[in-house]
Amino acid sequence: KTPSIKHDNVIGHYLDLYAGYVAEGEYRKNGSSGGFGTWIAVQLLEKGFIDGIVHVKACDDSDGILFKYCVSNTVEEILGRSKSRYYPVELSGSLNEILLEDKKYAITGTPSVIMEVRLLALKNKDIDKRIKYAIGLVTGHHKSAKYSDALAWEQGIKPGDLIKIDYRKKVDGKLSSEYNTEFTGYIDGEIKTFTSQSGKSFVGDWGHGFFKSKVSDFTDDTFNETADVVLGDAWLPQYREDSRGTNIIIVRNPEIAEIIKDGLSKNALHLDNLDAQTICRSQSGLIHHTRDELPYRLHKKDKANLWRPKKRFEASSELPLIRKYVQNIREKISTKSHTKFKEAVERDDWSYFERSMKLYVIQYRIAYTLIRIRSKTPADIIKFIRKKLLS
Repeated sequence: KTPSIKHDNVIGHYLDLYAGYVAEGEYRKNGSSGGFGTWIAVQLLEKGFIDGIVHVKACDDSDGILFKYCVSNTVEEILGRSKSRYYPVELSGSLNEILLEDKKYAITGTPSVIMEVRLLALKNKDIDKRIKYAIGLVTGHHKSAKYSDALAWEQGIKPGDLIKIDYRKKVDGKLSSEYNTEFTGYIDGEIKTFTSQSGKSFVGDWGHGFFKSKVSDFTDDTFNETADVVLGDAWLPQYREDSRGTNIIIVRNPEIAEIIKDGLSKNALHLDNLDAQTICRSQSGLIHHTRDELPYRLHKKDKANLWRPKKRFEASSELPLIRKYVQNIREKISTKSHTKFKEAVERDDWSYFERSMKLYVIQYRIAYTLIRIRSKTPADIIKFIRKKLLS
């Protein structure tokens, strides 16, 4: 147990709450957000707390897999394997690798991955001995590999021809959420690279839930509650205009807390202290999904007499009608995007996929527009309608 640790019903336990970025080096420039994930990993290694880190890297082989978990043992390896990866990855190979030597490691991962490792450590004393720190990530939901294929196919790179993808390339002068995606792949036998604005892609709006894995609809862990430190995007008005990216940081481990305070004293970091309410506001949409709307999704499973995991919340149908409609449409988009994409690949026709899914996207947008209108004052509604008419 950690003295002076605090607790919030949504965030979980915490010592310190921040928003900020790494001011030294090129951590922020080369990271997806504020650069904290890579910086913390490097600090743990350089200060002797760990001998390596288990995290995700881009694959350089030709087996059709774009990313996988790996073990990095040097600063150079850690620096070369930064950034977010919206891709399914498998952990057993790296866990078997760290069991070969009596060394200490950190691991990065989404809430489900970190929880799985914590549970494994309870059963396996060797894993418990080796995994010393968990660097948790906040994530909207998990994507299947077809998400990357779809993003690339829209740009002309057919499924199977994508070589590499950078999901988040920062754009100077844009909002932090208005990043680009860069693709490299084969077109007519030649290797070509394209860049597109992620939000403009047909499948790029995360609210729609294209290619979402079902596990994402049944997690109630918003802020990676079993990790030692948690990093996410600071989706807050005061940080949105900085295209270079800003992290929220939830610190639970005393040693990592001291590392951060030491970095702050040396001007290596730029940090603002936040309260729990502000941290929650930075991920309000995710909280709605993992907390407010989860009971309805549990209710739907129970009503259909289908298995679903036991959660800390009870199933309930108590959700506004329009919110139920949004949940139903998201489920359809998630489910049908997999089947319709398969059919599009068989037809060798990207436009078939767009045509098959467009009606669901329109229904979602109408429903969400109604939700936004209901939350506004009459004056806001007039401004909103005027903006839509003039756009």
